Amino acid sequence: MRARVSGRRVPRALVPGPRRAAAAALFVACLGVTAPAAAFEREWHLGVGVGATDLTATGVGWGPEVGAHGAYGITDSFDVRLESRLALLPVSHRSVDEWRGFLRTEAALAYKIDILRWVPWISVGAGYFLAFEEPLPVQDLRRHDGLVSGMLGLDYAVSRSFGVGVVGRSAFLFAGSWEYGAQLRAEYRWGF
Repeated sequence: MRARVSGRRVPRALVPGPRRAAAAALFVACLGVTAPAAAFEREWHLGVGVGATDLTATGVGWGPEVGAHGAYGITDSFDVRLESRLALLPVSHRSVDEWRGFLRTEAALAYKIDILRWVPWISVGAGYFLAFEEPLPVQDLRRHDGLVSGMLGLDYAVSRSFGVGVVGRSAFLFAGSWEYGAQLRAEYRWGF
């Protein structure tokens, strides 16, 4: 059925009635009362993690590691991060005495997508590698070394102040070796 508007015939669906006008008014009113978005810029993070790591230079296998990290949200999408990890790695199959301690510390820039409770992120960084004991049984490993790294993580915001996550990473040591690892992490957040 068609109605007449200004002398023309138009479909009845296009003619505003009292129900359509009330629905449009309610929609406009709801737009004005929405809560502002709470993003994660200028937010501090402090956390710990446990995981496993492997050095290709040793060629022997994975070892346990513990780590700590801190971050600051410089924008809604970017964090600066400081990461440190302490690992115990086998350097030989012969004996348990053939394990060595390693420290890795790095600074990184991370890009994150934090629009949901799940926050995927990726980072690139540079840092320092230290082997605690000498002699090292392989040539592709120095006691003191520099590194460049990449990390890929997924965090879950349990609450505004607490998060858990998983991270995988890879680093190239300047002596020619690669280091790989993964961690389960928990962190406290503040400053929002």
